[in-house]
Amino acid sequence: MGEANVMNIGIIGVGGVGGYFGGKLTKLINKYPEEINVYFFARGKHLEEIKKNGLILSTQNEGEFIARPTKDFLSKRF
Repeated sequence: MGEANVMNIGIIGVGGVGGYFGGKLTKLINKYPEEINVYFFARGKHLEEIKKNGLILSTQNEGEFIARPTKDFLSKRF
């Protein structure tokens, strides 16, 4: 698929809610890595931890998994 046909999704505020839904999106779109990009926007210590370790999600039904944005675009600006 051409670059013009790529869907970009930005998760602004990767806290409890944004982190959960952003993490779920990264897990689901692994089937379409060339068609959809997920960007996490974070800052400070949270930004550094996501860069270093990914975003660790733990749910009762799915257990624990590590979510990483499909593109390495974590923002230091807000």
